[in-house]
Amino acid sequence: MAVPSARAQELVTPEAACTYVGAAFDEAIYAFAANQQAEAFVTEVMSVVRLPRNFTVQAANVPRIAAIRDGDRRLILYNTYVLQQARQPGPARWAALRELAHAAGHHLLHHDLGTGPQRPLEELEADDFSGYVLARLRANPAQAVTGLDSTRAITSDLYPAWPLRLEALRAGLQKGDTSEAHYFGFAGSAPPPKDKPPPPPPPT
Repeated sequence: MAVPSARAQELVTPEAACTYVGAAFDEAIYAFAANQQAEAFVTEVMSVVRLPRNFTVQAANVPRIAAIRDGDRRLILYNTYVLQQARQPGPARWAALRELAHAAGHHLLHHDLGTGPQRPLEELEADDFSGYVLARLRANPAQAVTGLDSTRAITSDLYPAWPLRLEALRAGLQKGDTSEAHYFGFAGSAPPPKDKPPPPPPPT
């Protein structure tokens, strides 16, 4: 994969990473400043969550979009071609937004991204978070799962099986459809629909 050379680059040495589809980094990673389009995508994601941004976005020679821990830094690295393909409305846009929201979720929810037993749960929570974001951005269920079958072939133990990831994404979609508050976590239960009041308390 070619390393862009038009702008100042920095070597990134990930301590931990999520590439969404389990792709390995097969060469040294060089990152450079994000362009306006990438920042606009991040702003779009952050506009529907009430959490402070704690990561930096940079372009890099990565397969698609990746969440990275590099020392004390939290980064989202993106392939410029992926976001170029996502400029116009359509499947590529929703797939890019889902992967970007997944990466942002890892950082906003303070995931370690390590290789311990908690990692598969972190992946499910990030999938759940991405579903919430897509629902708040008015994606329908078909748009939300565009390209998700690319995760079917993952063999790493760090990533849950495809049906579990699909279930987590759909749970997040339900949260986003039924809540105007804020993301309340993968372990939480969805609140009642907006047009239905909560059930009355049991008689005492």
